[in-house]
Amino acid sequence: VASLEREGLAQEMVVTRLSPDAVEQLVRGLLGDEAPGDLLALLDARAGGTPLFVEALIAALIDSGNLVRSSSGSDGWILDAKGFANPPPSVRRPIVGRLATLTAGERHVLELISVIGDATAHNVLRSACGLEETSLFEALRHLRATGLVAEGMDGLEVTYSIAHPLVQEVVLAEVPEMERRRIHLAV
Repeated sequence: VASLEREGLAQEMVVTRLSPDAVEQLVRGLLGDEAPGDLLALLDARAGGTPLFVEALIAALIDSGNLVRSSSGSDGWILDAKGFANPPPSVRRPIVGRLATLTAGERHVLELISVIGDATAHNVLRSACGLEETSLFEALRHLRATGLVAEGMDGLEVTYSIAHPLVQEVVLAEVPEMERRRIHLAV
């Protein structure tokens, strides 16, 4: 990409997350009708405003029969997301592909933050990860640069969280149960 940009053959455009109103418009366009409120809530929680994930989740919901047109047709769409737990392959594959490019230390830090959940304080992460401070900083720098981890502040404490809910879901699904238990114990 960098060489194409230098040659003037490409330009990188950053697509920001969509606002809830923009997601609603996108969904209305995809469904050809008003979106049920529970669908919009589900998309807000899981797609996080990412257009690609919004489209993939809607397609997966329709394919799985969890999002169907009402029998009368006049009531629009009906969502039954009870059986819809795992991210669809079209979402999971690119995330797993990104995870495969991480070093073991970066992957370990990402898994820790995912399992811990909410904003993870730096001192908790440092204590639980077992990496030397320099290695931890290198891993965090790369995870932030790739957009997998977001850095924040809680008062004076530096915190880290997974930048997207679906990334966290996929990472958690990749961590074996015994490893999750070990992480909780370390925390």
